[in-house]
Amino acid sequence: EIRYPALQIKKFSNYVKTTKYTILTFIPLNLWQQFHRLSNCYFLLGMIATMTGYSSINPISQAMPLIFVLGVTAIKDAFSDYNRHKQDKKVNLEYYTIYRDKKLQRIYCQDINPGDIIILEKDDKIPADCLLMSSSSEENECYIETSDLDGETNLKHCVALPQLSFLRCIDEFSEIECIVKCEPPNDSFSSFDGTIKLHKIDNFKTNAFGKELAICSNQILFRGSVLRNTNCIYAMSLYTGKDTRIFLNSKQTGLKFSSMEQRINLLLVIIILVNILLLAYSISMDVKYKRRLRKNRYNKFSRSYHWYLDKQENHSLFDDSIKSFFSFFGLYSYLIPLSIFVTLEAIRVLQTKFMEWDHQLLGKRTYKTITQVEWVPMKANSFNLGDDLGRVEFIFSDKTGTLTQNCMKLSKWFINGQIFDGANDPKCLSKIIHAQKMIDYVKEYCRAITTCNTVMPILNHQNFHITYESQSPDEVALIQGLSRCGVRLLTHTKHELSAQVFGEYEKYTIEILTEFSSERKRMSILVKDQNNEYTLYCKGADDVILERLSNDPNVNSEQLIHSTKTALKEFGQSGLRCLVIAMHKFNEEEVKQILEQYKIAENSIGNRTQNINKVVNSIERDLKLLGVTAIEDQLQDNVPETIDYLIHSGIKFWLLTGDNQDTAINIGTSSKLLTKDMNVMIINAHSASHCGRLLDKQINLMKERGEWGKLHFTKPINDPVLYKKSKKESMSILQKKFVELGIRCHVVICCRATPSQKAKVVNIIKTNLNKMTLAIGDGANDVAMIQKAHIGIGIIGREGAQAMRASDYAILEFKFLKTLLCIHGRYSLLRVSKMIYHSFYKNFVFTLIQFFYITVSYWSGTSAYESYFRMSFNTFYTTVFIYILACSDRDVSTNSINKIPELYRQINNKTKGYFTGLKSLGWLIDAIWHSIGKNR
Repeated sequence: EIRYPALQIKKFSNYVKTTKYTILTFIPLNLWQQFHRLSNCYFLLGMIATMTGYSSINPISQAMPLIFVLGVTAIKDAFSDYNRHKQDKKVNLEYYTIYRDKKLQRIYCQDINPGDIIILEKDDKIPADCLLMSSSSEENECYIETSDLDGETNLKHCVALPQLSFLRCIDEFSEIECIVKCEPPNDSFSSFDGTIKLHKIDNFKTNAFGKELAICSNQILFRGSVLRNTNCIYAMSLYTGKDTRIFLNSKQTGLKFSSMEQRINLLLVIIILVNILLLAYSISMDVKYKRRLRKNRYNKFSRSYHWYLDKQENHSLFDDSIKSFFSFFGLYSYLIPLSIFVTLEAIRVLQTKFMEWDHQLLGKRTYKTITQVEWVPMKANSFNLGDDLGRVEFIFSDKTGTLTQNCMKLSKWFINGQIFDGANDPKCLSKIIHAQKMIDYVKEYCRAITTCNTVMPILNHQNFHITYESQSPDEVALIQGLSRCGVRLLTHTKHELSAQVFGEYEKYTIEILTEFSSERKRMSILVKDQNNEYTLYCKGADDVILERLSNDPNVNSEQLIHSTKTALKEFGQSGLRCLVIAMHKFNEEEVKQILEQYKIAENSIGNRTQNINKVVNSIERDLKLLGVTAIEDQLQDNVPETIDYLIHSGIKFWLLTGDNQDTAINIGTSSKLLTKDMNVMIINAHSASHCGRLLDKQINLMKERGEWGKLHFTKPINDPVLYKKSKKESMSILQKKFVELGIRCHVVICCRATPSQKAKVVNIIKTNLNKMTLAIGDGANDVAMIQKAHIGIGIIGREGAQAMRASDYAILEFKFLKTLLCIHGRYSLLRVSKMIYHSFYKNFVFTLIQFFYITVSYWSGTSAYESYFRMSFNTFYTTVFIYILACSDRDVSTNSINKIPELYRQINNKTKGYFTGLKSLGWLIDAIWHSIGKNR
């Protein structure tokens, strides 16, 4: 509950801190984190062993390498944390003007409290999660840019509650008090539940007094967004500091680590076991020789008598063992390469920079409004996964904007059973009107498209041309297509819209608007026209709208339904994106009941979205079919060649799309996912039992033909049943069959997939098969699968930057995936593998020489190396070569890689790959052989 005026003012209420450390906590906290690494702990024990006085090694020379490694890591962490501190300071100490205690005050951002009225001007950044109270615009609205929150570049439209329209001057806030009740802080930018109640009004008469007014996300301005195209607004702060949505979303979903680090940790465990064996053997031999020496102390004629080694001391077996342990532990501590993680991190940074500097990953972007050409480089958000790019086994790809250009162009209109070519004849609809054919049908069709959208018309005052903006490129393509036919959207606000329909001016009042969502797969709007008639217009996916059509043959004839399904199939086979358009008329009494139910749902706190959807679902029935729209989205350059290359590289390719089956198969054919020599299996089920029977049938057919295990089938799947959520550690029987069949196919195409279902498919392969997965997409609906996969690739596309921000690597076009995986991934894996092998090899040689030296020095624990040479071995003498290797080593040329896709398959071969058990054994034998040779 938030009150205005605020009852209590706290300093630093809006203070935000993203740093990990303070001056006092940096050293202990940083050391605590660094000593979570096994190698650092082991070397620390080695340093302690040299301080006991039983070791021949200088403690300083033993400590210096550890101090150097810890110091380099600490400096890096301190530098990055200091940069975060400077950014925090800049944000917290930014000035804002607020209205508090009936006067204007200029305060720091960090001192803003819940309940403060903030005065914001154009291009100001929103300092807290706020409720829009009033705006300088006549419609009491504003536009905000949320690119820092969700990556979307289009402006968002926010409107203050109409009951607060009387608040036009800042002095009027001194005459009111209000209470806002809202949900607890959470991380959702798409929903908000709350109410506001004007508690006291002295000088105003308004119907808002004493009523609880519902607040939704349309009235909320989230911290981090920027005010655009609005001169001034008054906003009331609700959540501040750590309670703001942007801060709650800043917590990472989980860092991704390279699979190579797991292999390094396994090697470290093996080496520690080897070290323990060397240590145990050396201790036993040292104790044995010492006891033999004491035994023959008084037998001067014995061959084991060495008077110059006898200190005339008598110790127990335990004492001798402890002294030998400390003596040998420090000598053998160099068996573990202490600096391997620091070196690995530095090499990965270098390799990532090579990717960003590569001109083959540089894409050209052109703009329609200006003639300027922008060259966009590849962008890396992660430095840890470069070598994993060379180990990808499964690629999961979105279609729209990833394989296609996401540049929508109107292709076809389908109205009342007839197809009209809107691409080659832009004025086809106006010709129908002039010919006096289907006038009412065509007009209703155009009204549905004109009203049922979120497009904002923007008037250019210099040439008086109208341009259209929307978060959906499909909607812009439809409105632009209609404008060429003589139907123009003129104005669009929260409550009203106006249009010119074939020369006639029409104005509508918006009663209910439910925007498109991936769950609903449709958008609906209830409007009242100038004749006070109410109409519900609805557009959406064919499977969703067709099941909501009226069964009355007088409303929708069987011939119309059949021709519509035929047209949908034809459009799908041509690769066009289809939307079905429908409507339903309501009388005034029905609308009153609907609005009452809708108001109750809108005012509910908790599950408000579900309650609203329930009301809207109840009126989206018995619809009259108007027609279908078909939009073309062309493939990007070199997509077929890239996919063909990746498949021949041994990578399994799965296409996960929300489109219908025919559209997905058409895209699969045009992109060479599907070829003529492939056998295609289509599994289209509507229940779990049906799906199980279809899977069993295909599995049995493959087994009967002796094809089980061969990779020459392609399987489009249109089955929501397969996406049921399963536990991470196990799969359902249905999912096991799905995976067993899918992994034996070159290509799998999943149709009608929602964002969460895409992520679940990726998770099944990643978790249960332990395969290296890569997900690539361009929009907000692909973020879930991008984050779920081992490696996430974002396309820098037209649907904002949300996928790019959530990804590990971002590229401009799909064709760059070939260079990223098969060239940079290959070289990164090669160089990292050699670095790891060389790091362990040199330390093995170095330590085994010491071991063999001890065998001929009477197990005395004497060092074979000068102290400072030992100290410089890892930190100086053997460092430069590794970095040269990491920058320049190549096994084959880039031309050979581009010509021979099978080369990618070889680098992960169990016997000929870069990092295998046999190669590790070979390097170990080399180390033993070379250490023996050094002692000869």
